[in-house]
Amino acid sequence: MMLRIIALLLAFTGVGSLPPLVHAETTASEGRAAAVLGSEETASRHLTRADLEAWLDGFVPYALAQGDIAGALVLVVKDGQVLLKKGYGYANVEHAVPMDPESTVFPVASVGKTLTWTAVMQLVEQGLLELDRDINDYLDFRIPDAYDSAITMRHLMTHTAGFEERIKQYRRNGPQPLGSYLREVPVPARIDPPGEVQAYSNYGTVLAGYIVERVSDQPFEDYVAHHILAPLGMVRSSFRSPVPEALQTDLARSYSRRSAGAPYPLEMRPELTADPAGSLVTTVPDMARFMLAHLERRPVADYALLQPDTMRLMQEPAYRPIPGAPGTTLGFFGADYNDSRVIGHTGDDAGSHSDLKLLLDEGVGLFLFVNSSGNGGLIGAAYRLRASLYFQFMDRYFPASPAAPELTLIAAPEHARLMAGEYEMSRRPSGDFLSALYLAARVRVVANEDGTIMTSPLINLETGRPQTWRQTAPSVWSEVGGRGKLNVLIEDGRVVRWLPRDLSTFELRPVPALRSATWNLPLLAATATVLFAVCLQWPIATVIRRRYARHSQLPRGMGGTTGGFAWPPR
Repeated sequence: MMLRIIALLLAFTGVGSLPPLVHAETTASEGRAAAVLGSEETASRHLTRADLEAWLDGFVPYALAQGDIAGALVLVVKDGQVLLKKGYGYANVEHAVPMDPESTVFPVASVGKTLTWTAVMQLVEQGLLELDRDINDYLDFRIPDAYDSAITMRHLMTHTAGFEERIKQYRRNGPQPLGSYLREVPVPARIDPPGEVQAYSNYGTVLAGYIVERVSDQPFEDYVAHHILAPLGMVRSSFRSPVPEALQTDLARSYSRRSAGAPYPLEMRPELTADPAGSLVTTVPDMARFMLAHLERRPVADYALLQPDTMRLMQEPAYRPIPGAPGTTLGFFGADYNDSRVIGHTGDDAGSHSDLKLLLDEGVGLFLFVNSSGNGGLIGAAYRLRASLYFQFMDRYFPASPAAPELTLIAAPEHARLMAGEYEMSRRPSGDFLSALYLAARVRVVANEDGTIMTSPLINLETGRPQTWRQTAPSVWSEVGGRGKLNVLIEDGRVVRWLPRDLSTFELRPVPALRSATWNLPLLAATATVLFAVCLQWPIATVIRRRYARHSQLPRGMGGTTGGFAWPPR
């Protein structure tokens, strides 16, 4: 888990000036198109297997080669069945094992949270859990009080519990059962009132998994196996850690880059016997069954995962940070694009990246897995491939309806000046060394003279370049020459929060002066320089002492045989 956090954090700090990953493509017979990545199709195409496969066969292999990515798996479901499942590249580079859309087993990281939340909703449906009840009523330890309102399951599911981001909960010996693990690790500080700020929390998901375990009176991994995996026919999926031996033979290896050679270790989560936040391994056929169960809202393999009303409740927005912004549902993040209602979830771990999208009204689902981060820093080409594949898929098959050009508001220059400044992610630590690392993850907004604003590259996962925006509605800024949207909340003449529509797992808020990177980064650099100089003095002094067979002389009164000391130490 910690590798995922560090990778994501540094990813946000090192993607500037990356070249486009691939060129947009039409069909294999049409060859490489001249339009660069991100250009929109002028007309929609029918989503058929033939057209989809031809497009993917041109798009994906080229993206893997250019991004130095070992392999990929792509799945599209439509109208209650699998439309296409296909593998590209290698699951195991060393042994030249291809990605097999039937048999390759792979980790989906945080996409597995959607199964955890589905398990929660099953227990809500049965009346064993209440969405708005204090979670302490279900735990055998206590989350300390910090605000007037209690944390509820609804808060955990929408990532609005208010926990800080911490490293401590990820650094424990294991594997341990959920209960002993949670009782041992420190509870992250509560830095925001419940229900007010969205900040993605793995700890909150682990809490929810443990509540499933306690309410169902069986280990979390057993509950999911008996009530989700087995009934849907997901026979080659598991939350268990280590990965069951029966699945390890076909398990895809994960790489920093295809050319790097050595893969990451197989076991990335030794601390838990099952991690509700991200230890799921699965296959393409199994993932298809889960996606269809959510899209069809009817029995799959003669099993009703949830009743239709419960499924609708789970898929409707339950938290919306800003009016007009994508809504977070009870377990999924809003990813609306063009004219489509879309919910989804991404997953990222060391060398493994996945993306799940469900088009609710069209009955279409898109899933992608890649087993390398790729070139371009820790964020890697995988992030750009993931974003580009989704946007181009939508533009190709579900384009936006023609609309009148958006006009820039008259008040834009004034609001641009309000927007200018430094912002921090709501998903942040509040006291350990990770706080210093987060200084580099600040987002800066610059007001331009023409009333537009420019944002730093840290929020642009598709190209990693600065973006320019113009205000087209009181709370909306539209990307100049692009597809992006920003939703902004302004109250009493100041910016309270804002977020990009395609990065809705956290909010961006103004940085208080005391935490500003403007002076904290130079202070951190100066402190590190002094520390380095002090550490460097020890070996230098040791060499001098050995060379001249004597100690460095100290000022009178600082040495002596009683209460003094010799420098350097022996």
